Amino acid sequence: LAVLAVPGYMTPTDFLSFTGPFSDSIEHVRVIRDSSPNHYMILLKFRSLAKADEFYAYYNGKTFSPLEPETCHVVYISEVQCETWEVRSEDIDKENQLTELPTCPVCLERLDSAVSGLLTTLCQHIFHCRCLARWGDGNCPVCRYSQTSAFGIRMSGTSAMESGKAPEDGNTSEQSRCHICERTNDLWICLICGTIGCGRYANGHAKDHFGQTQHPYSMELESQSVWDYAGDGYVHRLMQNMADRKVIALDTQAIRRNARSMWQRAPPSRGSFMDAREKLDAVTQEYEMLLVSQLESQREHYEMQLARMHHQQAQQIKKYAELERKYEDHKSEHLAALETKLKLNEEEHKEWMAERKRLETNANKWLKKSTDDAKRLMEEKAIAKQFADNQTALNKRIAELEANSVDLQEQIRDLTFFISTQKSLAAEQNADSELHGASV
Repeated sequence: LAVLAVPGYMTPTDFLSFTGPFSDSIEHVRVIRDSSPNHYMILLKFRSLAKADEFYAYYNGKTFSPLEPETCHVVYISEVQCETWEVRSEDIDKENQLTELPTCPVCLERLDSAVSGLLTTLCQHIFHCRCLARWGDGNCPVCRYSQTSAFGIRMSGTSAMESGKAPEDGNTSEQSRCHICERTNDLWICLICGTIGCGRYANGHAKDHFGQTQHPYSMELESQSVWDYAGDGYVHRLMQNMADRKVIALDTQAIRRNARSMWQRAPPSRGSFMDAREKLDAVTQEYEMLLVSQLESQREHYEMQLARMHHQQAQQIKKYAELERKYEDHKSEHLAALETKLKLNEEEHKEWMAERKRLETNANKWLKKSTDDAKRLMEEKAIAKQFADNQTALNKRIAELEANSVDLQEQIRDLTFFISTQKSLAAEQNADSELHGASV
């Protein structure tokens, strides 16, 4: 894998701390400088493809620091082509195929990638990852090459070329400006966030930055001395040599020797010599007292910080133990509640299954009964239809019979009338002999 656009303020040691969870899975780390003035890239070789996939899924898109906006861009690399000539392994020792591994400059052990992860810095020196992580310094342990200072020089040179001015070696104050008033002299840079502001004897923007952000340490770009706004004094008397950019201590004995040589070249009068000597001794004594007081205040400050850190660590450990205990209690309570709920659910499930079985039985009974009722209903409908047909036929028969009875009644009436007429005629014949033998 390759990590692109790693910010220049991030040293290889910081990157190893950033990728700490995968330190055992990384076989080799190589730092490569690209064309960007304030970024570089890192090649990572893993022991297995699965770990590389886990690294890509975990770090791709993740920010390097919660306080910075830069994100980690991880890409897959299919192959690496080297333009420089390298010795092939088969040309080293063709007889026994053995080669002696180089040693780590820190621990003097063999640089074996199969045992421990390796890291190659920008200056092409190789170290164990664990050794460089314990080194704790941004400089190379062999050549004292500073990655952050190199990136700072490249950034300042780039800004100077953009402004149309040629940068001068070691003179960063002419290439920097106050972020508010754009003042070019008496500049101080915040050692926490890198904001540049003018001193308190100019417009005081550096001190205003401390009041806004509470960043206490600020360094003067011209003298490279560090001021502590919280303690209202210099943090140390270390100076940076502009020739090789190494941090050195201010030598008071050299100042005295230079003063004596100057006096020897231009011998002053005895009175002025005594006055100058007394002034020099007074300045030296004042400086020594100031240095002792500053060192004592720094010792007290760091002891207080160390005690505070120990106290915070103890509090964090206690808090972690309390949280772990609460978690275990909550976990046991939650598991017990889940088990109880599971048992209740199982019993309720059994009851519901029994109820379901009973309902299914009742439903089957009612279904059978409804089927029988439907059959009986169909039979009754058929019988009712047959009864209705019979009733219709009977009604028709009754109507016919009634019609016949009416005819019979008329015939009977006629017959009755005839009989009664015959009787009447017979009686009259008997009564009246004149009608005897007549017919009607």
